[in-house]
Amino acid sequence: MGNETVLVTGATGFVGSRLVERLVLGTDYRVKAMVRRFSGPGLARLARLPVEFVLADLMDLESLTRVAKSCDIIVHCAYGSSGNKTQRQETTVSGTENVLKAALQRDVRKVIHLSSSAVHGRDLKGPAVDESAPFTSDRDLYSASKIEAEKVLWRYQREHALPVVVFRPTLIYGPYGRMWTERIVKEVQAGAILVNGGSGAANLVYIDNLIDAILLAIEKDSGDGEAFILVDDERLTWQDVYTSYADMMGFHPPLQSMSVDEIEAMRKVGQPSVFNQWFVFPWYIGLEVAQYTLRPPEMRRKIKQIPLIRFISKLVPWQIKNQLKGESKSRGTAAANTPPPCHIQLPGKDIVELYTSRSRFSNEKVKRILGYTQRIPFDEAIDLTRSWLQYQRLIP
Repeated sequence: MGNETVLVTGATGFVGSRLVERLVLGTDYRVKAMVRRFSGPGLARLARLPVEFVLADLMDLESLTRVAKSCDIIVHCAYGSSGNKTQRQETTVSGTENVLKAALQRDVRKVIHLSSSAVHGRDLKGPAVDESAPFTSDRDLYSASKIEAEKVLWRYQREHALPVVVFRPTLIYGPYGRMWTERIVKEVQAGAILVNGGSGAANLVYIDNLIDAILLAIEKDSGDGEAFILVDDERLTWQDVYTSYADMMGFHPPLQSMSVDEIEAMRKVGQPSVFNQWFVFPWYIGLEVAQYTLRPPEMRRKIKQIPLIRFISKLVPWQIKNQLKGESKSRGTAAANTPPPCHIQLPGKDIVELYTSRSRFSNEKVKRILGYTQRIPFDEAIDLTRSWLQYQRLIP
């Protein structure tokens, strides 16, 4: 099968670009990389490779049929990521149907579709969630679109006997990852908030582990007609994840813990800079000065335990706390040139739900049917991610 041709849609995206790299550099498959335009950073990443770039649009069936010519397998990584909500959903759902129509017209022998574990929702039940869990959109456009796209896939398999394989990866991280790599680095650099101390279950999958599974589905027919959840073996918490990213920095920003109730209370109060500038920061500066003028130490400890004081303290970014503490200790007063008020980025409600979930996904099915084993453990994956972040000058 190594002399077959694989068409990859979404070839300049996070998963698609790494799949193209692995196919070209590590297999004998011929590769067509489908792009919407011949420009952009994603294309530049692949330009060094001996790959055929083909121009097509998910919403243009004629262009899809043209690029699918002589292809044996389509790996569909593209989805609607731009435009308004209606456009994004239509691109994900109708675009997937167009890929299937093109596959039928060109006698493609298999379509591998990249879905998401988000189709099972965030309010998960049970200690190990597997592929039998019901679809739950959680009123989220991304998961709702992925659900509808999957329904189209399964219908085409039933009605047209088209072999399909669906992957439902959990949260994908690693080099070139924005949401679960670059975003977390930026959060940690700014002083991240861990919901409930980061005790929730972090269901992550490293990018190359996901690609390993996709390559197995390309090579083997045993997974045809199946859906597979892809998650790494380690039972991580969000504290594990954020601490690992914090350790990359060369310094260790404090990871601030807040309960769900505290986050909701802050959300109700609001986070405008005027509030911080005229209420929160003056209070906190006064309290820091008091800490080093009040005697005995027992009095300072009692003040810190007052609920209002603890709440105000949580509103102040760690950079300001550090500067105030350092200068108060040396001069006994708060600095006149304190840093400008920082806007605290509270996690959104969907992120709070995700970070407080205790449920874990199971990867037993992909191991059993495709013979998948996790190749890169978390510690090694973090080291590889660190090297890329340093190369990109995103961390020291």
